[in-house]
Amino acid sequence: MVHLRVPLLAFFSILAASVLAQPPLNPAEQDSLYRILADCRKAGLIGEFAYLEQLTLSRNRFSGEIPMNVFRNMKKLEILDLSDNAFHGAMPESIGSAAALVKLDLSHNGFSGKIPENLSCLKKVEFLDQSYNKFGGFGFPLALTEMPSLKEVYLSGNFLGGEIPDIWEKMRGIIGIGLSSMGYVGKIPKSMGVQLRNACYIGLDNNMLRGVVPAELGELQFVGGKLKLEGNFDLCINEALKSLHHGHLSICRKPYVSKNALFHE
Repeated sequence: MVHLRVPLLAFFSILAASVLAQPPLNPAEQDSLYRILADCRKAGLIGEFAYLEQLTLSRNRFSGEIPMNVFRNMKKLEILDLSDNAFHGAMPESIGSAAALVKLDLSHNGFSGKIPENLSCLKKVEFLDQSYNKFGGFGFPLALTEMPSLKEVYLSGNFLGGEIPDIWEKMRGIIGIGLSSMGYVGKIPKSMGVQLRNACYIGLDNNMLRGVVPAELGELQFVGGKLKLEGNFDLCINEALKSLHHGHLSICRKPYVSKNALFHE
């Protein structure tokens, strides 16, 4: 018989290898495993895990909506990984109550609506991945500018739309950021290149960006990293940056000036 003392549980991890193990688990193992899984899907039980430090449920077949208040008592939770499942609906706002979080990975699910503004309460988060969900229509989540510990942010695959805001002075600690396939329009802010001096990965590909790639961004030294700009058909680079081969972008054409115009009054 499996005994769970919920108030003392500090680590809980169920990976795909556990659920889909080969050879199949014996009936007794299946009974205890799936009983635990069923319990963990009950909001009341998970909400009592006050001493839980890590919850990893990635790469399983979990689906459905997650109750809004499910994480409200998880004050010690440092790692939350629900990636590669089929969860849908709104992202639980109670995640903002898990103030000890260092890693938050909700990628490859079906979460929709607006990314909660109370993410700004997560002052210790270093890694945030919400890529390839169905968030959309609300622009870049400005709450991220109030998360001083952020080092990696991945939002790719969510059609947030709008322009890339000029907020990078507040995010200068970023070493990796993914903003690919998000429906962004307009120009790339120069401040991305000025402020993200420590970045080894910047993904801006497959948007609708236009204009000239800022020299400050094009000249960043990516040691073993990448600057992805391909798939922005109205984006071009200056002649001085052509050797960098950023996604095979075209060279910006110099504006034509008529000789007669030089003498026109």
